[in-house]
Amino acid sequence: MQHFIKAAFACVLLAPFAANAAPQKKPEQSVDLSSYLSEMAQSPKYSKAYRSMATLPGWVSTGQGTSTPTTPQIIAGKTYRVGHLCEPHNCAQNQFDVILSKDGKQAWGLFSSRIGQKLYQMPFGNPNDAMLAALNAAYKANNPNDSQ
Repeated sequence: MQHFIKAAFACVLLAPFAANAAPQKKPEQSVDLSSYLSEMAQSPKYSKAYRSMATLPGWVSTGQGTSTPTTPQIIAGKTYRVGHLCEPHNCAQNQFDVILSKDGKQAWGLFSSRIGQKLYQMPFGNPNDAMLAALNAAYKANNPNDSQ
């Protein structure tokens, strides 16, 4: 009987440690194919919101913002037209600088948006280093007091 009491007492003392030492089974994770962004972006439920989010603002896509005259600029030995466009009544926050090839077959842009004190910029048209430098210079020329 004394052995039984000692064994029972040992089981009571060691049971919490034994439970933690046993391997834990992880819950099975199934892959829900409908949770992939590429699928959701095309689904009826999400496609309208996705397209709205992924579309440039109308003043950019139509070119109907507040603008300045374009100026000729030589970049890497070729002449281009450089222009600046901004959102009407919100120029300080949202701007689009554009470089157009002389023959009109290529264009590059830099969309700039300020949220609070932070400036966010996104290039368009896959500019090379020279074009990107010229786009950044165009932004700075139109925003001389901007420290970023």
